[in-house]
Amino acid sequence: FKSIDVKDKKNSFSITRKSYDSQMYELMNIPAGYILSNTYVTNSVVSTLEGFEIKDIIKETDLKTIKPIKTVEVVTFDGLEMRIRIFNYKNDKYIKLDLSGNINNREELEKDGPVVIGIPSMKKFSEVEEEVENNSFLSKWAFKLDKESIDNLLYDKMSMLKKKETKDD
Repeated sequence: FKSIDVKDKKNSFSITRKSYDSQMYELMNIPAGYILSNTYVTNSVVSTLEGFEIKDIIKETDLKTIKPIKTVEVVTFDGLEMRIRIFNYKNDKYIKLDLSGNINNREELEKDGPVVIGIPSMKKFSEVEEEVENNSFLSKWAFKLDKESIDNLLYDKMSMLKKKETKDD
């Protein structure tokens, strides 16, 4: 993933990765006097997007009149864009997924850059477009996820931070 933008009325934040071969994600715009609560908290939020357990499926029309409580916009280095909207519905949280491709977000590995072992090869943009088309049915459904995944998607920025310790001189 290249970037994850989390948006709600009170608390928006962005998590980015500098390059396709970078291993760590970075929380953007950390307020002065704060640091990450732990080095891997951003990776934990992002890892939720790599796979979650679906507990229930409903028709997306069941959510037509409900406003999302949070929106998560994900961009990958190969140009895939995913919008995840989270809804309160019958005392549970459901998500809706919308996929699209944007070649302007594509960021290739440098051809003459260092060889990094273990990085999967990037999909061709035509494969990204095919993936969007093959998964277009997802927009007709809403999904209840496992509690851990929902909790990770509902993180707010300040829960990922702690105050810097100050040294008294």
